[in-house]
Amino acid sequence: MKKFQVLTVASLFMGSVGAFAQSGGFTINGKLTGLEDGKKVYLVKVTLENRKMDTTASAVATAGAFTMKGKVVNGEFCLFSVQGVKGNSQVFMENTNITIEGDVAKIKEVKVSGSKTQDDFNAYNQQMAPYFAQLNTLNSDYVEARKAGDKAKMEEINTKFEAIDTEKNKASDAFAASHTQSFVTPFLLFQTIGDDNLLAYSKIYDKFSAAVKESAAGQLMKKRIDVLSKTAVGQQGAMFTAKTPEGTDLALKDVLSKGKYTLLDFWASWCGPCRAENPNVVKMYEKYHAKGFNILSVSLDRDGEKWKQAIAADHLTWNHVSDLKYWQSEYAAMYGVQAVPATFLLDANGKIVGKNLRGEELAKKLEELLGSL
Repeated sequence: MKKFQVLTVASLFMGSVGAFAQSGGFTINGKLTGLEDGKKVYLVKVTLENRKMDTTASAVATAGAFTMKGKVVNGEFCLFSVQGVKGNSQVFMENTNITIEGDVAKIKEVKVSGSKTQDDFNAYNQQMAPYFAQLNTLNSDYVEARKAGDKAKMEEINTKFEAIDTEKNKASDAFAASHTQSFVTPFLLFQTIGDDNLLAYSKIYDKFSAAVKESAAGQLMKKRIDVLSKTAVGQQGAMFTAKTPEGTDLALKDVLSKGKYTLLDFWASWCGPCRAENPNVVKMYEKYHAKGFNILSVSLDRDGEKWKQAIAADHLTWNHVSDLKYWQSEYAAMYGVQAVPATFLLDANGKIVGKNLRGEELAKKLEELLGSL
């Protein structure tokens, strides 16, 4: 789960209901301690799919106060920021009267009220705050233990971390299940949906209202559900043709036809865990290639030279392709890849027989499939 900044809710100026808000738009009235005259404040819309940011409204501060007006899609995720001030505050917008209050020096902690969606988000953050506090402390302790070379302590901390993280996820899932009519819920779930919770999250999605399903986060969640359903073990893998480091076209189906099993390996030169796993993948390739094991590595790089250098440095002697589009890679999108490394083991007909196999899990699967040959 993404670690969201904890926000609190409080009423600010009650004021009269403006005609603009009544006619379908929003009005934000704000007052911040330390906000200098002439400083601009901004409300920036975030497009969730690609993180593109566009200014929805802005205003110039006078006597520490400001007013912004505009129109949004209800439940839209935005960021509130101040000119020259580091950081921002997350805001779920609605076409209503909204107030913002706080200290410009603590912009991440400003109080937002007036938006029901924001109230839900605040409630979520308040429930998660104790878990995140414990996890942050354990993370700091782990760093210190690693510096000291205390492996026993590191293992102890990791065990505690996983236990608390499990409890946090249970609490988060319970919140989602009890807030199926909130725009916040798909925002939280589309970022964490995976093979392990696909069924449970799909059931929550089915309970959403039409408006929640049609929200940007709702649409992304549905897209994620569809992709994961299509890339589950037992499904047919999507076929594609991509460019090799030499600039020639290489089709996945051609790689499949030359072996019994092919590992579709999504990675990148900048990915530390990917590079750390590469020696194991090389070992598996050397052991099983003669028995019909092939690999097609798909890079999420954007720098072609760094991609080629990593291939050479890690001695990756199999097939490689990339569109050099980073997280906008169309091939990663086909397989619902949101983090690397990510792997899919396909048989000669393109059927997915394994997913996200690494280390010992990959070794055991290949031994099961090819060890007796």
